Parts: sequence; C-alpha cells; structure tokens
Amino acid sequence: MAGFYTVDDGLRHATVGGADNILHEVIWSAQVTPTAQNLATQFTLQDVAAISGFFALDVHSRDVIVAMQGGSVFDVHYSGAILQGGPITTDLVTTFSPPLVNVAAFLSPDTGYRHVIVLQSGGQLYDYSYTPQQVFGQTPLVSLANVVDIAAYYSAYDTTRHVIAATSDGNLHEIYYGRLG
Repeated sequence: MAGFYTVDDGLRHATVGGADNILHEVIWSAQVTPTAQNLATQFTLQDVAAISGFFALDVHSRDVIVAMQGGSVFDVHYSGAILQGGPITTDLVTTFSPPLVNVAAFLSPDTGYRHVIVLQSGGQLYDYSYTPQQVFGQTPLVSLANVVDIAAYYSAYDTTRHVIAATSDGNLHEIYYGRLG
C-alpha cells in the first residue's frame, strides 16, 4: 500500500494492489467522497515486491513507485486531474539485481530529486535518485540483516534524507544522509 497527500488540491491518496492485478487508487478529503480509480493494469500482483508513493509539488505529479520482485522499478504517475480522467503514465525507472523485497520513496525539495529506496533480498539498501530530466544513480546506503520493513522521508528543517529500517529482532535503524551529488 502507498499513501500520500496532495497539497495542490487537498486530497488524500491511498494506492493498493488488488487480487485482480490492478493498482487501485482511492482519493478523498473531508469535502470529497472517496472515489476509487484504476491506476495501472500491467502488473501481476504476485510479482510485485512493494509499492510506495509521493507528491511532487514542483510539477504537480502524483507518483506511485512499483518495485517488482525481479528487480524492475516503475513510476506510475499523473498530474492533477485523475478524477476527471487525466492521463496516467508508467515509466521504467531502473532495474536492480538481486531481487527486491521492499521499496520506499520520497521527494527532496531542496534538490528536486525523487528518491527510490530499495531493499534487496540480501539486505542491501540503495537510494536511486533522479529527476524527470536527469538520473543521479544508485547510491549504496547500508546492508542490514533480517529487515522486515522500511520507510523513508525528507526533513526540510535540516535538509536530511532518512530511511528507517525495522529488523526482525524488534529494532529500528535510522540511516540518514545529506544531499547526493
């Protein structure tokens, strides 16, 4: 499941992969009744490792990152008007090897980079950073054993990127870093 808020229209977004192999997005606010839309149909649910999402205010883009177990990472995105039937685009962002087991994503407004944090099956975490016009690339962050979940975010007050990894022993690990590039 992925979730994010879009400040330009005040809507909340939740995206989930259904048993029908379709990514469904539910959009709502206090003033807007929840509405479900089909976001993407080209993914087979059993092949998806994880999804994450973010809102890019600079281009008013809603982005859902889909990490496939085989290593491919896709960005399913649209600008603004999905409730009115706006176009949805799916782009291959990158491919990793070995297989992927989880993904987190965020935007860092200080650089405009989209950050896709992937967890490989061996425990290696990477930050893959890009803009719509330029790829920064894959940056290895850390390797941790027995990771069960990850989350990531950007904190504007100190311009720091954060990855939180939960391990099966009940510990939380914070990996933090500044600008890449």
